[in-house]
Amino acid sequence: MYARSVKGKAIRLGVSGRLLDFNLVMWDPETDSLWSQMTGKALYGPAKKKGLALDVMPSLFVSFSMWKALHPNTDVLDLPPVRSKGWHFTTKTLVKGKNRYGDALGLAVESGGDAVAVSYEAMRGQGAVQPPMKHLAPVFVWIPKYSSAVVYDARIEGKPLHFAMKEGLLVDASSGRKFDPLTGKEVGKPQGAVLARLNAMPAVLDFWKDAHPSGRVVR
Repeated sequence: MYARSVKGKAIRLGVSGRLLDFNLVMWDPETDSLWSQMTGKALYGPAKKKGLALDVMPSLFVSFSMWKALHPNTDVLDLPPVRSKGWHFTTKTLVKGKNRYGDALGLAVESGGDAVAVSYEAMRGQGAVQPPMKHLAPVFVWIPKYSSAVVYDARIEGKPLHFAMKEGLLVDASSGRKFDPLTGKEVGKPQGAVLARLNAMPAVLDFWKDAHPSGRVVR
């Protein structure tokens, strides 16, 4: 999810009718520029000449049951029924369209020019995946109860922890400290630490790799 503002000025983003690597290309009338859905970067127009990009906003790509568990008092916009054929979530696997995409869906994190993406299948298989990054210490976490995933910063007070999923909890290999994978809160300590949640973008990994040629993909 992106902030729809450029240098402090709000813009209106709409569908341009174009695709780039099978991904939506957006357009705004205020700057008359084209924008990549995948990267948030300007592709054409005055914004491209200025090297502008949309800021990523904190968001979660999760099942609604998980969202309700995190935010039970959420207000929901009631819209008229819309016919749609969902393929993201099922109770058994997040990737219903496996024959179409394989294990190609996942979450991606970027920081300081470094980028890494992890497939949902890898998270499902390992529970917690910690690929190395230069400026971050992400841990990609699968939550079976909600068929969803989140990404936390694995550092506490600047020190990286090394997690494995054990009995439904994130457990640090060295200290044995335990954290709730849903909330990131340390278990058993009323004033315990809380893992910071990182901004992660859902992506079709092959297309994400095309947009981030130096990025790493874990499947």
